[in-house]
Amino acid sequence: MKIITRYVWKTLLGTILLSMFLVFGIELIFSFVSEVRYLGKGDYTFWHMIMFNLLSMPQTIYQMFPMASLVGTLMGLGVLASHSELIVIRAAGISINQIMSMVIKLSFILAVFAWCLGEWVAPTTDKIAQNQKAIVLSGGQTLKTEHGVWLRDNNKFINIRSVDVGGHLEGIICYEFDKDFALQKASKASYADYIADHWVLYDVKVTTFFEDRLQTQHYPQIDWHSTIDPNILRILGTKYLDELSLVGLWQTLQYRKQNELDYRPYQLALWQKIVQPFAIMVMMFLAIPFVFGPLRSSTQGLKLVIGMVVGFLFHTVNDLFGPLTLVYQLHPIIGACLPTLIFFGLGCYALKRWQHS
Repeated sequence: MKIITRYVWKTLLGTILLSMFLVFGIELIFSFVSEVRYLGKGDYTFWHMIMFNLLSMPQTIYQMFPMASLVGTLMGLGVLASHSELIVIRAAGISINQIMSMVIKLSFILAVFAWCLGEWVAPTTDKIAQNQKAIVLSGGQTLKTEHGVWLRDNNKFINIRSVDVGGHLEGIICYEFDKDFALQKASKASYADYIADHWVLYDVKVTTFFEDRLQTQHYPQIDWHSTIDPNILRILGTKYLDELSLVGLWQTLQYRKQNELDYRPYQLALWQKIVQPFAIMVMMFLAIPFVFGPLRSSTQGLKLVIGMVVGFLFHTVNDLFGPLTLVYQLHPIIGACLPTLIFFGLGCYALKRWQHS
């Protein structure tokens, strides 16, 4: 039994790895095409583009893991079936339920591996990739740290607590110095938006430093004409949620709740990170009724196409449901869990039909 289990696992791991290269290769092509538009901006070169894509690789693999697991399991079980090895395994006294148990146990191991990748490796490399990209695009004027984004705008140094995907800024603190680097002003704004050709700061408190006194003034809003390209800040906000671990998401979520800020995107990202390992297990489970049922006598090419179509459909539905729950004010757990539950239900239905056919 152990020898057969190791052989089945070895076959499935080989085809899952192969499908990972296939899926990742396709994603890498699109990523390179997307990055070409930044070439020549700031100090961004072809070498920076390659490094950015390499550092983004763990995050891409983590996101594509469910699709690759489905395609690889379909191909692996298909290889065993086409070589009549499944028949030999069953003749050795191994039931279909035991074969299913082998697949599910392997899916659990891969889910743990993917969780470790998404919790520790991917957030770190993705943060480095985004930070380096922002630095070279801004010519060294931008730096992203654990305490937010730091910018240099002529004689001003600005710290931004949070940048979302649309470029909306929250928690802005600006320090303005003279030519001798003496502090002249310190400003604090609750949030800011880019309107027309400049930033607008809202709920602004400005403290001016004189030789013998301080003067504090409050403004509902102030125009901020900056030399910083707003697209640089949007880049910093694009994958901000991906850069956070479960602990980081939870801490950020609590902070935003306490300060009455919009926390729903972080809540959605938290639940999606929790559900991701289960999605891998569901995708591998979904392959079982297809191989033993309607795709039993099909070619490897057809299995590959079916796997890609179903996997891409799951990836699309998963990406679609999250934003929909935010738009329609539904609980984020629905957007995070519903796609996985739907495909799990489809797998159970297909398995039941096959067993009764």
